[in-house]
Amino acid sequence: MRWLRGIKHRVLSLLGRNRAAEELDEEIQYHIDLDIEKNIAAGMSAADARRQALLQFGNIENAKEEVRDESGVRWMEDLMSDVRFALRGLRKTPVFTAAALISLG
Repeated sequence: MRWLRGIKHRVLSLLGRNRAAEELDEEIQYHIDLDIEKNIAAGMSAADARRQALLQFGNIENAKEEVRDESGVRWMEDLMSDVRFALRGLRKTPVFTAAALISLG
């Protein structure tokens, strides 16, 4: 039963990709804002506090990639991307596609 819930979560994550990305952006921004507030309370100027918070957090895009990798849907996203690429290639070469389908049939 546990694995079924895991699959359901992964499929829903794929379907609601935009919402999940928005939530991730909001959470990252929350943590950065928290660090900015701490730095300002420590006596830094607003610009220095923001710069220090961003340096301390690290590369935001890498953090997003790590979260996506850990969520377990990365392989499905890669598979869907590969299928779309293959379909575009087959659509560009209709003669080859027809020959391949005839030979397979």
